[in-house]
Amino acid sequence: MTLGPLLTLVVFKAGKPGMKFDLAVIALVQLAALAYGGYVVFLARPAFIVFVKDRFELVAAADLAPEDLAAAKYPQFRRAPITGPKLAAADLPADPQERTKAIEAALAGRDLQQQPRLWVPYEERRAQVLARAQPLERLRKDPDVGSAIAEYLAGAGGGASQIPSLLLRTRFAWLVVLLDPKTALPMKMLLGRKI
Repeated sequence: MTLGPLLTLVVFKAGKPGMKFDLAVIALVQLAALAYGGYVVFLARPAFIVFVKDRFELVAAADLAPEDLAAAKYPQFRRAPITGPKLAAADLPADPQERTKAIEAALAGRDLQQQPRLWVPYEERRAQVLARAQPLERLRKDPDVGSAIAEYLAGAGGGASQIPSLLLRTRFAWLVVLLDPKTALPMKMLLGRKI
């Protein structure tokens, strides 16, 4: 937005020879900047919401290396979705050697949520998700999300305090995910404290 008008202000002079060329170059610079910005937004899009141990982790498309996606056991995890984040669950492998490799990768900065080879379909882990979920009232004591929960409960009905819920960590904030008590699918998200 500032690149084009600023450059135009610098080069514009009525009747200057080559003015059309200068304006065409400025238009190309603006289009290139717009294309780059669109590409960055495309890479930063949320690709997966991964259940890890006792919470959800948001994984952006840029956080996943193509070779990691190619190593995924399940075909639905071999490509970052374009239409919105998919649900997955991450498991530590039972095999000691594979577990060691996963821990070494985590120590190198690629946690379980960034290792698609360890992911399983969310539907297969619904029971574990619900077992780890806490009633909304219990999460109210968490300093990162307590005020968001209090605000939600003030406007919701009396049974809302017992809705199963888990925390979701994004790059910028903590969220509370309200879960359907039968399917463990997310119903609503509440914004907590910014990180």
